[in-house]
Amino acid sequence: MATYQFHAYAPGALVYNSASNSYSLRADYDPDLHRVLITITDDDAFIDGDQYRNEVGDDTNQTAVVTGLDGTVIASGRIYDELFVEVTRPDGGIIDMERMEIGGVAVGTLTTEALVPGQSYPFYATSEVVGSNRLVYSDIQSVPCFGAGTMIATEAGALPVDWLRAGDRVLTRDMGYQPLLWTGRFEVAADAPAEDAGAVAIAADAFGPGLPARAMRLTPSHRILLHDAALELHFGEAEMFAAARHLVDDDRVRLAPGGARQVFHHLLLAEHQVILAEGLWMESLFAGDRMVASLPVRTRKRIADLIGSGHRQTARACLKAHEIAILPKGVIPATGRVAA
Repeated sequence: MATYQFHAYAPGALVYNSASNSYSLRADYDPDLHRVLITITDDDAFIDGDQYRNEVGDDTNQTAVVTGLDGTVIASGRIYDELFVEVTRPDGGIIDMERMEIGGVAVGTLTTEALVPGQSYPFYATSEVVGSNRLVYSDIQSVPCFGAGTMIATEAGALPVDWLRAGDRVLTRDMGYQPLLWTGRFEVAADAPAEDAGAVAIAADAFGPGLPARAMRLTPSHRILLHDAALELHFGEAEMFAAARHLVDDDRVRLAPGGARQVFHHLLLAEHQVILAEGLWMESLFAGDRMVASLPVRTRKRIADLIGSGHRQTARACLKAHEIAILPKGVIPATGRVAA
């Protein structure tokens, strides 16, 4: 059994506009008020539906506890995906929105990407979810962060991420030492589930000597830089990002156990960069529209003011789960080249 935790949009956070046949977040949307935490325990990777339409759900092992952000329990029991709606992004891409229910009552909506307040998302398709859903837990959006104690390469040498502050200069793969604009932190409670999908644990030397130099933890969507001839062959790119969750092998890279308070840190630069952490090249915080929208209002405004138009694209192309699956075993994180 594995446990997965997601911040979902609370019932009522999403509004349908019949005139434009589109969805959007409510006009007064505040992530501190209009989100819930859904903790799902399941024995497989798929989010199943309600094939028999009996408001019980198909998967007897797919259970959940839903809480408010203050920790108040809202609902618990067998959870299922009642309905999926596909909507269109401004660039034409598709976002899946999955309405989760317990006992016939909506408890929250999971999405494959965070939605941007004020943005309208035109309707594309919808269907009830019956049987096994094509969606897997790893498709759900989360925010990348470093675990506490991670050593970051800086102009003053390797320093714990906890010590870094705005103005400190960190080593980037492309532009040498660059100053941090902002640092942030959040905590995972000590009573989190025994298998907490909110973190990926990477053993020392998991990808080879010094890769990483010490055991480390990342949030599942934190992206690590890969460098391999296979990337050039399949995708025409020498280097690409892979999310930590897609590198889990249940040996050297695992979902982290719970039982202790965990702290994670954001490192924001003027542009998305590749930085050095415990000997691994990986991303700094990418403050794209969807990520910023998931933050509290005051933090969102501060970051938007700091970055201006500096975060329109990632520092490297990002691999999807099915693209990583076709790569040969042994593809490892990038080493070597550093900007002068």
